Amino acid sequence: MRRCPPLLLWLAAASAALAGEGAPEPPFAPATGLEALRGDVRPLPDGRLELYYDWTDPAQLADWRVVAGPEPQVAEGELCLGSEESHTLRHAAAFLGAVEVAGTCRIREGLGVRGHVGVALCAAPWRGYWLLMRDGEQALYREDASPAFLGIYRERLRDEADHAFHFARQGNLAQAWLDRTVHLRGRDAAHHQGSVVLRAWRVRAGLRGVWLLGRPEAQWLAANPGVARQLEALGLYAGGVAALRPLWETCQHAAALAKAKALVAEEPYAKSPVAAKWTVADAQALADLWQAAEAGAGTLKPGDVVRAGGAEGTFQRREDALLIVRVGDTELPKKLASFQGEELLALAARARAPEAGRDRLALALLRLHGGTAQVAAVRADLALAQEAGVDVARHRSLAIPRPPTAARAAPPQPVTGEKVAYAGKPLFIEAEAAAMRLGALEVERDETASGGRFVWEPRGEGDAQYGKPSSRVVFHVLVQQPTTVYLWARVRSPSSDANSFFFAVAPEGVESPSLRAWHLAPGPGWHWEPYDASSEVDAGSTKPSAIALQPGVNALILAVRERAVALDKLYLSESPEPPGE
Repeated sequence: MRRCPPLLLWLAAASAALAGEGAPEPPFAPATGLEALRGDVRPLPDGRLELYYDWTDPAQLADWRVVAGPEPQVAEGELCLGSEESHTLRHAAAFLGAVEVAGTCRIREGLGVRGHVGVALCAAPWRGYWLLMRDGEQALYREDASPAFLGIYRERLRDEADHAFHFARQGNLAQAWLDRTVHLRGRDAAHHQGSVVLRAWRVRAGLRGVWLLGRPEAQWLAANPGVARQLEALGLYAGGVAALRPLWETCQHAAALAKAKALVAEEPYAKSPVAAKWTVADAQALADLWQAAEAGAGTLKPGDVVRAGGAEGTFQRREDALLIVRVGDTELPKKLASFQGEELLALAARARAPEAGRDRLALALLRLHGGTAQVAAVRADLALAQEAGVDVARHRSLAIPRPPTAARAAPPQPVTGEKVAYAGKPLFIEAEAAAMRLGALEVERDETASGGRFVWEPRGEGDAQYGKPSSRVVFHVLVQQPTTVYLWARVRSPSSDANSFFFAVAPEGVESPSLRAWHLAPGPGWHWEPYDASSEVDAGSTKPSAIALQPGVNALILAVRERAVALDKLYLSESPEPPGE
């Protein structure tokens, strides 16, 4: 096997001037508003600004000035850096205080002994740190070449593979994450202020995405009042979307529209009528599309060909809120929430003339539900909406994939809770109250979840569909005599590639029980599903399977199969009937 080249990732603590770069450069010409910035912009609740560059548009280079080295190129979704000499680029925005830089880099050719790649903040003399990787060894050094922190992790680097990086400069704490496996810290008193500089040296490489996160400098905002006003509007709009999303996820689109109108009547929106307009316009677009889809579903007649949940079949009949669709020799109940984007548009077109721009905008918002945004589909919908004349600038920021975080990078610690006793009466158990939570599972807040919290393994941009079964929650249930029970789980399984667990019952302390796949019905909202040992892919669980509990402590194990499946709580009962709530 060919030996892998080294990859250098450089984090430099900053000062107001870039060391060794010569005379100060003239400032960027002031912008008039966010339209002057070509990256995707999102204000964060903590006052920071997030800028994301995916390099799909060569115009994104307009936000960067070449300080040193040749002009880079943008092609095929990469910022392409040549191998002749080093590059240094400065961003138009100035930041004060903590700044983070994150992204992915791909090596395009073998590196020699001196070849390396880096990302840096503005650096004062001898305040930088660099991470050197050679022959699978990683070590962190000071810029003056003296060893700084111990941090060696064996992992081969490969050409043509994406290498994630995340650097932060927060007060006197320097942090670096690489591929979520390396976590290095060091103390330094350097103060950070100023613009962000992007660097690369002596290597042909492509930066496939770059995030900048920091608090904009007050002087920069004062010079760009249009940016300040639009950031305030964008922040209010994002807060409105967050408040409406639980209603959208449960298909309460009329209620969401009413809430949007009530929300924008409150004081903060009085100072930003554009944010109020955006919030109501989005809620109206979703309500109109959903109303049309429901009306279109009402026009279906037995025998009509229909696509539902990715499968083509013939419509048979309606049973309450379910559409019964025959696929092959099987009749499948389908909720309108399980219909995919083009399928919803087809239903809506049965009831009224298509509204291309607004309908595509509504689909983009629907795809943003849940913990895992379908970023590629969202961007495609927004592009089509823009072609139809809809202003979509504010929506792109909602689809910015999140950079890796410290919490994801650090090894998760097991969480332990208490066992519960089952005495024959129906029993509810909150997911966050599990006796053990292991691996990559996290507790998240959601006002529509029981107790306001749920458990899941989020699926970030670029993550594989399937996680590791070692990530699991374990519930310890104590019984005094042999008991047969039925298990129901309140879950959210947002799509056909995020709708299954592994499940097992074992005596306490058994580390490797036999796991069985538990397939759930895809759908964006919370719903109850029984454990069904014979459940089929994407069909959901329909026939509760009896579970035998032995005297003593029984471990009910739900392990990750597909990421982004959310677990709210469990229900145990000697009756196969669903919970009454």
